[in-house]
Amino acid sequence: MEIDAKVTVLLDERGMRIEIMDANSGVRFCKVRMNPKATCAAMGRLAHTPGKADVRDLDKVGKYLIFKPLVFEIPDCESWDKERHELAVKEAERLCPAGWEADKSFNSQDSFWMADGKCMAKTTIRAYVGKKEHAEWKTEREKNGW
Repeated sequence: MEIDAKVTVLLDERGMRIEIMDANSGVRFCKVRMNPKATCAAMGRLAHTPGKADVRDLDKVGKYLIFKPLVFEIPDCESWDKERHELAVKEAERLCPAGWEADKSFNSQDSFWMADGKCMAKTTIRAYVGKKEHAEWKTEREKNGW
């Protein structure tokens, strides 16, 4: 599989770090660390230089990140912030469609408000999808003004 990638190379006294990110999904899926000795060898064009690699989220590589708002009612606005936050996280997880992940921070000024006597909450949900679903999402986003 070929992807559009963004690569960062960092050099310092501890050696070299290389980070690779999928440009479409925004996922940094590979971080390579090399000690100073290995860094010098690699910079001197030695092939197969040893290093340590942290590889993760490969299931998201080659996909597109999409997002949309999730607005819902929570049962109690009178509770303290921590309790209200916990209620909102549980409700967001319950309402989040399969294959989507809800943001659990609720730290924005407009995360909670009252509407028609009801306590409302808002968060962002995210999913990683293929090219076709991404095109459909772009159309929906333009239509709904997200």
